[in-house]
Amino acid sequence: MLHEVAPAIHGAGLAALIDSELSELRDRIAQAKAEIEEALDYWGHQAVAVLLDTNLLMHAGPRLARIDWDALLRQPTSNVAFTIPIVAVEELDKLKLNRNSETRSRAAYALKWLRHLLADVPTPRPFETQAPGTTLRVWVDDNYRLPLPEPDRDIIDRAQQLALMTKRTVIASMDQSMILRARAYGVDAVLVTEEDIPARSEGQS
Repeated sequence: MLHEVAPAIHGAGLAALIDSELSELRDRIAQAKAEIEEALDYWGHQAVAVLLDTNLLMHAGPRLARIDWDALLRQPTSNVAFTIPIVAVEELDKLKLNRNSETRSRAAYALKWLRHLLADVPTPRPFETQAPGTTLRVWVDDNYRLPLPEPDRDIIDRAQQLALMTKRTVIASMDQSMILRARAYGVDAVLVTEEDIPARSEGQS
């Protein structure tokens, strides 16, 4: 606004305009500070965040909790926030209508597990892994954030943001391309193989 002020305008009018702009700037800084503090409190300064991508959800579903995360992450996994980006859920919703029957089945399998696990329960919620203090949450975008058009790149972008608010942020995926792309952008990532996922227990859907 100041660059629109004509040279003839000065004195009390200009001072009032400057005060108004400074007040608006202070308000913006205070709002940004509050949002950062809220995010730090939500994630926990010492937490390790593990972002789960679509392919891993499709293959593992309820067996995610029984994976040996200590071995995969190469550290004790107490106080880990297992995180499902909303873009992964959106992708599952699309894949449940895929022409390929196996893809449809895997997507439905993951969605059924999520409905059962998260029904009427706000996240984060306790996640029964082999380590204490772990949680599971769905990370929903803020209204002002526009997701990137490609889900993998969007998850990497989210991980870069989350790395500023946690002790460690890791993407867990079964896709080698995702791992390579994440690491190329400086994001920690671990590859989960079929051998890492426990077999379905008897009677498990």
